[in-house]
Amino acid sequence: MNLLEAPLGEEIRITAIHAEPKTIKHLAALGVAVGSRITIFEAQWGASVIYVKESKLALDHATSKSIEVEALEGAKHE
Repeated sequence: MNLLEAPLGEEIRITAIHAEPKTIKHLAALGVAVGSRITIFEAQWGASVIYVKESKLALDHATSKSIEVEALEGAKHE
């Protein structure tokens, strides 16, 4: 599933990012990389606000759609 399809408030893991290399590099500098654990804080109008490394980060629709994730059983953000 992509980031737009993931449930709110649950910790998820990034499995792939389908974007241009410079976008992938920029996201990695912000802590959003394959293997990273994130939590979706809010999703409206195709954009997402996520928790990553104790910070909030807003992602636009195209970027959110390009990030593939998987759920982690029993994981909740506190």
